[in-house]
Amino acid sequence: MSESPAIALHEWLECLRDTAAMLVGRTLRFDGSPVPEPEKDSGNRPGAYIALVGNHESLHVGLSSTSQGCRAIARGLLGVRFDTEMSDKDVMDACAEVVNILAGQVKAQMPTDGTLRLGVPMFVVGQIQVTGEMESATLDAKVGPVDCQLHVYRRRRAA
Repeated sequence: MSESPAIALHEWLECLRDTAAMLVGRTLRFDGSPVPEPEKDSGNRPGAYIALVGNHESLHVGLSSTSQGCRAIARGLLGVRFDTEMSDKDVMDACAEVVNILAGQVKAQMPTDGTLRLGVPMFVVGQIQVTGEMESATLDAKVGPVDCQLHVYRRRRAA
């Protein structure tokens, strides 16, 4: 049985971007409050990631922002006002759910062999370390008023 050709990372990333834009109109509700000025960006942005695993394709997709951006996204998912306090656990859970929703939509829209399954979302405080065995693509995007980065990672294929 021959392996199907890999879908280019930029195609996954474009689908993730389009899905994130749709999510703002359908699921995330921002109250119009400005997102606070982000703290100094050290490059170690917190974010949520999830695996998509299938017979011929396996990758991780993710969404990261500053800690204030993650809080704004969590508030948008939960429909709570800007001045509402949220625990770190609630922020992590809400961001993980957002990436779960995004990945489910990406899975449904990409032309794959139909075997993709969603993993369990995880929240990472820090930066994903890309090794020589991996390939990655990142795109700066806005999710509502929040500056974010969208990510796709996968293991390099043997030539």
